[in-house]
Amino acid sequence: MIALAARENLLTSGVNKLEKLKTRLLLVDDDFYIRRDLPNYFSSTEDLVVVGTAANGQEALDKMKSLHCEVILSDLRMPVMGGSELLLEVQKLEDSPIFIAMTGFDTDQAMLDVLASGGVGYIVKSDPPSTILSAVRAAVKGGTALSPSCTSRLVNATVREGKNRRPRHSGQIIEVDLTKSEVQVVELLCRGMTNLQIAQTLHYSEAGVKKKISSMLRKFQVDSRVGLAMKAGPLVGYPR
Repeated sequence: MIALAARENLLTSGVNKLEKLKTRLLLVDDDFYIRRDLPNYFSSTEDLVVVGTAANGQEALDKMKSLHCEVILSDLRMPVMGGSELLLEVQKLEDSPIFIAMTGFDTDQAMLDVLASGGVGYIVKSDPPSTILSAVRAAVKGGTALSPSCTSRLVNATVREGKNRRPRHSGQIIEVDLTKSEVQVVELLCRGMTNLQIAQTLHYSEAGVKKKISSMLRKFQVDSRVGLAMKAGPLVGYPR
């Protein structure tokens, strides 16, 4: 009996250590079935785990007082406190988790509002689970967590907004000269690729891609990959 108990403790300890190595997510959605079923997809991976769920933004904030998470995957429209309000509260935290919106309320304005408020991703609920997993991984690795259908829309919306504002704010337009390799990196970045995926596609080292992106962040005076995609995408003619 003692030997069996010791073995069970060892197995439990091993599982706990593996859990600690995974990226920890807090899932926030008022849909019971999403809170029940989606964590199963994450539990089947080797790098992601849902450590808690909440039915609204206020419940999420309450749970975060005793629950550590690196990523918040949240719906936007919920009772008590919606995802947009939750994002604003999360941004006030000293060590704020990554925020990714996952919503059925899919409009260009909703997407732009999330990204402008500090969110690093925007996923539509109609995406297959594999796409959601890939988007979360991209965000964790510093990539742009956007549904495939959203990337082109993001750039198009930015182009339209830029055209509307240009007559009044023409002096604020940043003119940047990009090398051929930088143009290639921006195009792939706009598609939502991670640094590793860009490196593999262009046959560069991952460190080389990081260096190019860091350089372009300074050139365009932005502090995020999403900001770079929004400013540099139209300049390189993306989407074609």
